[in-house]
Amino acid sequence: MNREHPCRRHDVVIIGAGIAGLTAAHLLLKARPDLDLLVLEAKDRIGGRLLSKPVRCADGEVRQWCFGGTWASKTQCNLLELLKEMKIETFEQYRQGIKFVEMDNTVTQYEGGVPTIGLLNLLDLNLTLQALERQATGLKTSQPDQVERMDQDSVKSAVQRLTSREESELFLRGVVAPVLQGSDERMSQIHALNVAQSSGGFEKLFKDAQELRVDGGAQRITERLAEAVGPARLRLGWPVAEIRQSTDNDDENFRGEVCLLSESGDQLTSCLVLCTLPLASLNSVKFRPTLPPSKQQLANNCPTVSHTLKTIITYANAFWRQAGFSGEILSCQGQPTNPQSVSGSISVCYDACSRDGAHPALVVLASSGADRTASPNEHREALLNHLARFFPKEDVFNFIDYAEHSWCSEPYHSTCMASAVSVGCGSLLLSPELSKPFHRVHFAGSDMADEWIGYMEGAVQSAKRATAELLQAL
Repeated sequence: MNREHPCRRHDVVIIGAGIAGLTAAHLLLKARPDLDLLVLEAKDRIGGRLLSKPVRCADGEVRQWCFGGTWASKTQCNLLELLKEMKIETFEQYRQGIKFVEMDNTVTQYEGGVPTIGLLNLLDLNLTLQALERQATGLKTSQPDQVERMDQDSVKSAVQRLTSREESELFLRGVVAPVLQGSDERMSQIHALNVAQSSGGFEKLFKDAQELRVDGGAQRITERLAEAVGPARLRLGWPVAEIRQSTDNDDENFRGEVCLLSESGDQLTSCLVLCTLPLASLNSVKFRPTLPPSKQQLANNCPTVSHTLKTIITYANAFWRQAGFSGEILSCQGQPTNPQSVSGSISVCYDACSRDGAHPALVVLASSGADRTASPNEHREALLNHLARFFPKEDVFNFIDYAEHSWCSEPYHSTCMASAVSVGCGSLLLSPELSKPFHRVHFAGSDMADEWIGYMEGAVQSAKRATAELLQAL
């Protein structure tokens, strides 16, 4: 066993080299350059839920494209401030032209922000959204018995109860699916309400969350942060298996310290620890003493299967723009009813062209049913055929490169969004203990955010909060 103790004790060890962990490391070192700080990362790469992968482009060159967190909003002040400091620019998501919506195997076109789903459906949808907005706004001040009743509803059952028309129900569930990325049959409606209220409401979440893209890809943020922190303070391939905190009965050598053990048995000690793991990943670490019941129960009830299969398809020409389309598709077909089916593979699609438009591409978020049951070739064929319902087949299949990333198979992460919480446990998200320190272990990450839960903004905001806690505790 490789033990650094008692030769060296770090001031702060940060678990996770994603945007939250690296932002916290950067802020801590700005405030205290003398700190003995170490960032541990289980994977062989930095970035966490931010991921760029190489894809061939129109000019024959290979460039990096986003397969994880991608978008930002003009109202996300913490993230925009960090981007400015890191000298990274943003540009607006291309949304000009005609959009598509698909329901009940029927494809309709529309322009602007209001889909063509019929007047009665739109009225029903508006009333439902108003009811959801009221619930989200009043979530934090709701009485315990009211919260308990709400927690018995899944997102699916809540939408079914609030809508009076099948088409508006199908549309709303189709809109929610790519935002929350989980099974709406198992997901607590409180999880959905909590994400919405943290973002300023459902309307803002649906309209603003995809306003901006990061020039060069969002993983550039963590790359710039890692440069600022310095390679000597980063240790990759170090998955934390156990966190031990000293108590009065512990070995005197460990009193007032935190001991971290890796999966291979290596050991580190630190005065303080910042854990930035997603809620769904906390179960992979043994805490001694054990975590508070509310936090442990949440970790136990975050389904680990994500709905996210993200695909980038590059082309020689942006044929959709040339034909007057935005490239935006919302498919409300739902998951395949036949477990062996690979139909309905598109959930949403957006234009993913480079900032100057010289490298045309589409980005597709696909349903999890196809991801789990089909081979890569079968799924590619199904997705392209699905895309050909909206654009000419000869254009769709005449791609330069096709690359996908399944977050279901991503080690140490099962989603690039917020950890989804199961029915019956959503009320625990409202506990003030969720983001509070546990003795010498502090917590950050987009799941622990007060604003924009599940988004880069939430990760940065939580890192700022945790940094202030750590500086006070040092």
